[in-house]
Amino acid sequence: MKITRIDGTNLEAYSPFLSTVIKKEIKAEEGVIAIGAYDEEADNVATGVIAGQQEDEAFRIRYLYVDPSRRREGIATFLIDFLSEICLENEISVLFAEYPEDGQTEEVAGFFDYCSFDKEEGDAKEYTMRLGDVKQLKLFKNIDSLKQTSQIQSFSEMKRALLKGFAGELYRKGNTCLYELLESGELNEDISLAYMENDKIYAIMAASVDEDGVTVEWAYSDPEKYSLLLPTIKAFASRISKYGDDTEMHITGMTGEAQGLLDGLFKESISKKTGWTVRTLVL
Repeated sequence: MKITRIDGTNLEAYSPFLSTVIKKEIKAEEGVIAIGAYDEEADNVATGVIAGQQEDEAFRIRYLYVDPSRRREGIATFLIDFLSEICLENEISVLFAEYPEDGQTEEVAGFFDYCSFDKEEGDAKEYTMRLGDVKQLKLFKNIDSLKQTSQIQSFSEMKRALLKGFAGELYRKGNTCLYELLESGELNEDISLAYMENDKIYAIMAASVDEDGVTVEWAYSDPEKYSLLLPTIKAFASRISKYGDDTEMHITGMTGEAQGLLDGLFKESISKKTGWTVRTLVL
């Protein structure tokens, strides 16, 4: 097995193994480091990839994938070992990764156990609720007939330059979430909303829709206009009510403050809270 740095020259070979976001960041040379494994004894076929980026004095593993037909051959361990060597050469002493404790991560957890990563409970929690239950709450009653104010617009209705400009402004401050979501193409732009006044964005609810339901990928409020997030949430609830009462909504609270807000807003409609696990390896 051999290792190579993934860049524009060999990206196509590893493209089936990479997420849309990671591929775009590699093309744009935006700081993501992606390493690929290939089998020199089998026509140099790609077998696996690991990708992530430096955060302060640590390296965050954002993506790890091995060809299903080549799993349990030590390829993922091979990639971790190589990444560890690179980190040490660059005076980075910690690797870390995060994943949800949703009952589907036993194999992932087992791999990190095998590689001697420490385990601790993360700060984030994912909230799950049925739209029908949300509609029963006093705050969201009559949400189906809520009139949209002119200050709140969907991403599909907004000036693209305004939205991208705001994403770039946040990116320069170190908040890359909106930029990455716009680049990924995963958002449903008809239900993703922004609260604006005089072409300035003060609050955002960005969401995607798939077979698991509606997922709020990112929520934002201006620190000095925090109250504007509430009408944005109500407008968002109105937009997604078309998906039916049995549709699930997923929202992740990254901090204790955010979780307190979610608990206060959605109360008894919350059917499940899923914690996240942080795995850390000190080199």
